[in-house]
Amino acid sequence: MYQLSMDEVLMLLYNNNNYLILTHKKPDGDTLGSASALCKLLREKGKTAYLLGNEEMGKRFDEILRGTLAPEGYKADFVISVDVADVKLLPANAQCYAENIMLGIDHHPTNTGFAGHTYLEADAAATGEIIYKIMLAMGVEATRDIMTPVYIAVSTDTGCFRYSNTTAHSHIVAAKAIEVGVDMPEINKVFFETKSMARIAVEANIYDNIQYFYDNKVAFTKLSRATIDDNGATEDDLDNISSILRKIEGIECGITATEQPNGDLKISVRSGEKVDGSLACKVVGGGGHKRAAGATIAKETAEEDLKKLIEAVGEQINA
Repeated sequence: MYQLSMDEVLMLLYNNNNYLILTHKKPDGDTLGSASALCKLLREKGKTAYLLGNEEMGKRFDEILRGTLAPEGYKADFVISVDVADVKLLPANAQCYAENIMLGIDHHPTNTGFAGHTYLEADAAATGEIIYKIMLAMGVEATRDIMTPVYIAVSTDTGCFRYSNTTAHSHIVAAKAIEVGVDMPEINKVFFETKSMARIAVEANIYDNIQYFYDNKVAFTKLSRATIDDNGATEDDLDNISSILRKIEGIECGITATEQPNGDLKISVRSGEKVDGSLACKVVGGGGHKRAAGATIAKETAEEDLKKLIEAVGEQINA
């Protein structure tokens, strides 16, 4: 996979127009924040740019997405994906663009190079940090309107700057956000403190079903579909549930399985220094970052695959 330089990224962005920006399914703060900020950057340069709507977008993102969503019938000449590691991660309405993505901007080391051109910074804590660098390289002024989605992107992917992927550059981005007047206290309240009643029910189910392995260094839990559906839990209510188990004292790796509508399990692995979550997830066809990885396993093989995954984590714990 050939990786573009920043100069080559700028050349693509300057020499084209009528952009459509794609996000991944089950969109989080990084993919939506990065997409919103990039859209606004391109508009600052006189370009026409929109985001493709994502049916799973939570209401928390309404403000940063205001005015950015593509109108019906919009014809794009240049398609960009942000924070998308594989075309399989595109939502259903974006699959029609899978073969025509000209530029992929991402920070996932497992990026498959599906785009015509790829700009990848695997050491970036969030794709939002890359968008910030593009802003500087383009000579666009950092404004509150641009830095708000950038801050949301970086803060959510670093767990409000608490995760091990947080770098000095992450804090530089946050400092610039403060400088231009981004309402950090309100954003932090909305994204990291406020919980709906459905979220409380979800967390209760997670705690009720914890199992411990390998001398209580590995925790596993399953979130049932019934809990999600009976409480009307949205994607917003499920945001960042994968980090819950890692908050338990002594846990080196937390594995959360969320039951999907078809019975398959979405696996999220969050780990400390002793476990490479991406390596463990490969045994069940997944991947991701060392400290944050995932996979989807079929309901028919769920029991067998979960055993493989837990054993793969255990091998690293005992190494």
